[in-house]
Amino acid sequence: MLCYAVKANSNVALLEIFSRLGCGFDVVSGGEISRCLSVGVDPSKIVYSGCGKSIEEIDYAVRSEVFCINVESWAELERIEDRARAHNKVQNVSIRINPDVNLEGHSHPNILTGSSIHKFGVPLQEAPEIYNRAKASAHLKVKGISCHLGSSIQQLEPFIEARDKLLALADALRQENRIWVEHINLGGGFAAQIATNLDVPDIPAWVEKLAKPITERGLKLVLEPGRSLMADAGILLTKIEYVKRFGSVGGSGTSSPRSGSLIESSIPSAKSGKANKAFVVVDAGFNDFARTALYGQQHKIIPSNAKVDQLPGLPSEYKYDIVGPICESTDIFFRDLILSQKLENNSALAICDVGAYGMTLSSNYNSRNRAAEVLISDGPSHTLIRERETYEDQYAKERTATDINLRALEMLEEFASKEDLAQTENGN
Repeated sequence: MLCYAVKANSNVALLEIFSRLGCGFDVVSGGEISRCLSVGVDPSKIVYSGCGKSIEEIDYAVRSEVFCINVESWAELERIEDRARAHNKVQNVSIRINPDVNLEGHSHPNILTGSSIHKFGVPLQEAPEIYNRAKASAHLKVKGISCHLGSSIQQLEPFIEARDKLLALADALRQENRIWVEHINLGGGFAAQIATNLDVPDIPAWVEKLAKPITERGLKLVLEPGRSLMADAGILLTKIEYVKRFGSVGGSGTSSPRSGSLIESSIPSAKSGKANKAFVVVDAGFNDFARTALYGQQHKIIPSNAKVDQLPGLPSEYKYDIVGPICESTDIFFRDLILSQKLENNSALAICDVGAYGMTLSSNYNSRNRAAEVLISDGPSHTLIRERETYEDQYAKERTATDINLRALEMLEEFASKEDLAQTENGN
């Protein structure tokens, strides 16, 4: 069973397409359940994950009769049982096991989830007891064993180690606890081609290797990929507002062949011991695409008018930092981008491979409008699938509080009165 990880890109147009293709869905919130159901997704194809499910979200999942809830803790198991009892339902569950795989060096530490230092899942040694507890419930039905290692993992070995631990647990549950699970859920996390320095896995070959001992036991394999399905499907188009060159005066001077900045002979540009910088300030910020600011991952950037012999990575003469307008130094998309053409104001850049964790991580930071989304299919046809926000959209649900008594304002008025009185007394 292939379950698309909705958190990667949750636009309803894309969910509807995946549903038409027969895909299942991995969701991590009530909002994601609602998005799926709104486009006609069969709830029997929804797997509900996440380590902080609220009562309201669990109620929604149970009422909707989602296929399976991946249980993250003892307390959550009891909560799910309680809500299933309240709705007179029997809820399918799978226990998310933390397999404690050594993932150091396999991806950015902020997106790893399968070691004992992470908040996710139940420790492997506690698994038999919590499965016994689930089996004893009249309102829970054990369906599988699940885990999730993280994101952007480039080697197969951690997945094999996790799979083998889960299979050993399945064998033990069957032999010692008389609990028969039906599926092994290995989550997602396969690396996607989001930078030229990453080795992209042969995912079909990986899946074949992972599935063989699972299917040989008569079990089903569940996978929950997101980034590997969506990353290279999206680009972020952004306009150059300014090319800002440090070490120049009034825009005079000549182009530096290696920096894209201007060299001005009257300025001691080497005084600090640092090379001149050319910053390309674009109209997109990390509120639009946060991955570089969060994880330091630089995505390929191509000028919209680039010719074949001007693509990044070829012999070049200009070097730029591509930065956004947000008032933080982390608002940067690429440091030392080498191009064989000079960038100018009002031209466009394409930031590549942003189809996953782009819009879903976006925000209104600095009260900036979120971008429009356009779906491009074969040929020249395109469809607007998210309208560009307006300023009014941002605060449409906010309310002023003019009726609140402001103590600070009273203090200012009292101070002003005392000051007026003192001036009057001095005048007399």
